[in-house]
Amino acid sequence: MSGILYTAQTVKSDGFWLRAAMLFTLAADYFLLIYIDEFIGLCLFCCAQTAHHIRFAADGKFLGRAWPLNPRIIIQISAGALIIILPLPFDTVTKLAAVYAAGLICAAAASVKRRMRLKSRQSFFAMLGMVLFLCCDINVMLFNLTGSGAVYEAAYVLIWVFYLPSQILLSISEEKNNHREVNQCTS
Repeated sequence: MSGILYTAQTVKSDGFWLRAAMLFTLAADYFLLIYIDEFIGLCLFCCAQTAHHIRFAADGKFLGRAWPLNPRIIIQISAGALIIILPLPFDTVTKLAAVYAAGLICAAAASVKRRMRLKSRQSFFAMLGMVLFLCCDINVMLFNLTGSGAVYEAAYVLIWVFYLPSQILLSISEEKNNHREVNQCTS
């Protein structure tokens, strides 16, 4: 019975974390594309990826009990804070971009793991959305590192080719039906 109750809470929180991630993404886009503040934009994108990661790992258990934050997420947040604080030979925006990249990779990996556990259409949309999000940001990296030329031009186009579908897929990926999780959580 506790597995069923826990599962109902998980599905309910899925929508909360999805909306939080989408709101952080929207705010990050505003600060990167309109207000032109890379630091705030990257901070908000880090929050978005953390919300996605929490969403995909929220049904994990720690020490036999339901745990709202997976210990890997706590380690990810702590390591990110250390990278930014430590006196490394990079500027703050570069360090923050590295933290964001690590968060995105972790969230994408968590979405793949969730897809393997849940065989729902929504988990497929979430996984595909995160993979496209990762492809988008690989092109953002190429765009920023090259500065000009054919790779620069192609990366600029591919950013948007991957970004828009990723956001659409993520926005429709909320788990609303919990029958698949109930079967796996009741043991």
